[in-house]
Amino acid sequence: MRLMSLIKFLRINVKKRTEGWCQLAFQPLLDTVDGNYYRLSFKARNQSRVSAAFCVRPLNAIQDYVFIEHGNFSGSWEKYSFAYHTKANKQPIGFFVIIYGAGTFDISGLQLIEQSESEYLAYIKSNYKDSGEKNLLRNSRFPLGLQSGWSLDRDNSDTDDVIISGDPAIIGPSGSPAMRITAKEDMKLNTAPFAVNKAFEIHTASMYIRGNWDGKLIVLGDRDQLASKDFHSKTVEWQRVKVSFSPRLIARAYGLRLEGKGDIWIDALQVESGSDATLYNSQFPCEVALSCPEGEASPALAQFDDESPMVRFCVTGNVPDAILKVKVVNLYGEEKSIQNVSIGDGFINYGMIKYNVFPEKPYGAFRIEAYVKKPNGERISPYNEIIIHRLHRPRYWMKDAPDSPFGIHTNSTVRHILMAKAVGVNWTRLHDAGGIYLILMTTAYQTTKSVDDKITVLGVNTTTATGNADRFSGEEWTRGIVDNGGLDYCDVVCYHNYTPEPMGFPGDDAEIGFKIATGPIVERFGKNTKSIWMTEGSNIFLKTGAGFYNYTLPYKSLENVIDTSDYLCRHIISLLGLGVEKVFLYSMHTHNYFPDTSLINGRVLVTEEGMLHPSADAYSAMAWYLEDTKFVKLLTLADDVYAYLFSGQNHSIAVLSSKYSHAEFKIPQNNDIRAFDLFGNPITPDTLLGDTLVYLVTNKGIELLGIAS
Repeated sequence: MRLMSLIKFLRINVKKRTEGWCQLAFQPLLDTVDGNYYRLSFKARNQSRVSAAFCVRPLNAIQDYVFIEHGNFSGSWEKYSFAYHTKANKQPIGFFVIIYGAGTFDISGLQLIEQSESEYLAYIKSNYKDSGEKNLLRNSRFPLGLQSGWSLDRDNSDTDDVIISGDPAIIGPSGSPAMRITAKEDMKLNTAPFAVNKAFEIHTASMYIRGNWDGKLIVLGDRDQLASKDFHSKTVEWQRVKVSFSPRLIARAYGLRLEGKGDIWIDALQVESGSDATLYNSQFPCEVALSCPEGEASPALAQFDDESPMVRFCVTGNVPDAILKVKVVNLYGEEKSIQNVSIGDGFINYGMIKYNVFPEKPYGAFRIEAYVKKPNGERISPYNEIIIHRLHRPRYWMKDAPDSPFGIHTNSTVRHILMAKAVGVNWTRLHDAGGIYLILMTTAYQTTKSVDDKITVLGVNTTTATGNADRFSGEEWTRGIVDNGGLDYCDVVCYHNYTPEPMGFPGDDAEIGFKIATGPIVERFGKNTKSIWMTEGSNIFLKTGAGFYNYTLPYKSLENVIDTSDYLCRHIISLLGLGVEKVFLYSMHTHNYFPDTSLINGRVLVTEEGMLHPSADAYSAMAWYLEDTKFVKLLTLADDVYAYLFSGQNHSIAVLSSKYSHAEFKIPQNNDIRAFDLFGNPITPDTLLGDTLVYLVTNKGIELLGIAS
């Protein structure tokens, strides 16, 4: 065993970032041995809003990681532990602590231990504790269809190409209604992730099926395929599909994937230790399934504020006098238990739960957690959960909104379009064409206008990037287009804007990037002569994580969902304040499966497996308030406290935004001005402004907002 104790205490204080990131290097490390293991542990405190990463990589290859761990980390001291499989390095390596953006980050007790396979195996065996659970799956029965963590592949469209639901007419071997899957084309369906603690033994996954299907059952470990079993079913009799696999000594999440097409029912899923499947047993005598009742946006697990706040449950398992325990948790960390629900006799019991237990905070994501217990308090089911997004009904729900500024990159599946529309997105965007750009732009413009002169043609396609020896800067690119008459061949100037920085104040990274992208136009003509669209970008690609899950994940998420949500909305508001007419975030279709450990994460508004993220709730509130308004001006209200003023025909909005540290400022409210928080919930009077966005709303005209300041 080789022990590398790096440092006992450290504060990293980054005062300003110009480009890239700040990194603290410990180099060189001892050369790694292929097949060895690293164990990393430390305490950290992130009292600012920076994202941080810990990694081992070659000194001269910034993307070739031996491992990388990144996230927001806690604002108070917390201990973190991780393990990684090493690979032999071909050049000197180092350990790096990376800080993205300006802020402080504290580290204590940092240790990096390298162990041989035999040493690491002895370590995990010594720490193994037998839970006594034969079946590793929380949910093995599916009377209400897909449960939390299950997901269709991003290219499969549900409710048309693939239809999935619980079928009460078909009872499976478990005694529960089976889940029916009808797929016209090849599909991929992932189960919820699960942990394998006895990773040093062979395991077997199995499920019962009936119906017609050509496909395979696959075992995943950290998204990699570990084992696969082809099967072809054409029978009304139940049969068992099983596949054995060797777990990895290190994997954060395992999963099963069903691939293929046809029409089948599935039931009685099981993952167990051993080289063959044994008699099916659920993890506990009972299971509780949860689902969103059918509604206008129920496939997205979204309910509008004029829909009933209900969740459906089905308890399977026959235990006398069983009781359903339910708890509701909101995004503010508040939780309330719902009155116990007595479960009736019989193996299958359905019911409804009303979850609006926070009437003073009706909007946002709500996590409904449930389990079954005996009267003596003994738990007799796994924990289950469902996250429901309670949203304003969008102002343009299922209607065109040509003047809306809110856009997204996404797939054309029913689920993706429904999720986007439900949170207030009204535009989607396809990807760029290649080629010699100015010639392409000219030809495209002339050809399009010859067909229909009313079609809007986008051009320039510049960026906010600064240049170097290997690439143009956005400014150089735009100047080249402008100097060669390119603006004559577009109706809209579009650009990309990626940055990890916080925004929402004068001189922020949005403003700096805007000047880089459009500055040459202003230099030549004195102003921007075309509409400006930000057609691809994000500022949360280092922040987006697993979202609001609790029991669904077999690992701990390092994300601060409030921070992610606030960052996202600040970006859009800053761009609108610069005169950008439309903002297309990237992207709603880049999700995959658990866990997503990539450093640069292209996801916005969705979780790792592709369901709505809490940032979508914040986006929904922002779109609700700002739709049908135009930016008017930016006010300074106090030191580092600002207000973006928007005016519309029926209402005016002041978006209060601040730097992370700012002067004390009481949020103004009176009979004519109402204040709402990041997720659209009302703010109590005499509240001081924190570090997230606030919306001041009035129907009496924008002048009142100026007075309030």
